[in-house]
Amino acid sequence: MEATSVPLCEFRKKRAGQNTGEENQVELICFAAGGEHLAWVGGSQEKLIAACASCPIPEVMRSDPAVCYFLRPLRLIREGQSYFPCRVSRGILRKRYPRDMSVCNTCQFWFPRPPLEKIRGFEQDTQRLLTKVARYLQRKRELAKTLEKRDPANIHKFIAYFR
Repeated sequence: MEATSVPLCEFRKKRAGQNTGEENQVELICFAAGGEHLAWVGGSQEKLIAACASCPIPEVMRSDPAVCYFLRPLRLIREGQSYFPCRVSRGILRKRYPRDMSVCNTCQFWFPRPPLEKIRGFEQDTQRLLTKVARYLQRKRELAKTLEKRDPANIHKFIAYFR
């Protein structure tokens, strides 16, 4: 069912797909990517392998004891980027979207994370956050283009700020 060259991930789920005639196919989706289609069960696994093999989310979620209820790992598959935003600190601290879980280390709002299936509205929250991250990245790209036109010598300072 799942490819053996990708790590096990709690965010990779099976979902009933489209009706293809005699039988309903089952698709593999990524909850961290907002329910993005990865592969059909029994079909080509190329997209799944490309998306999941380089994803740091499963390893980080297994290895870090600070995994919290408010943490929403996000995966932008097309960009090949992962983010670990917090639903609480993002609004309070106005931090940029973190690329690791360092924001969790000193959080006063930490709450133990239950199994994914018990978190109500997880997929909707992920979709909302993915939209915000996509807007953030688009603004960043537009601003970088504007700054490059005005001052190409100092564009590296701007890019370093957003990393």
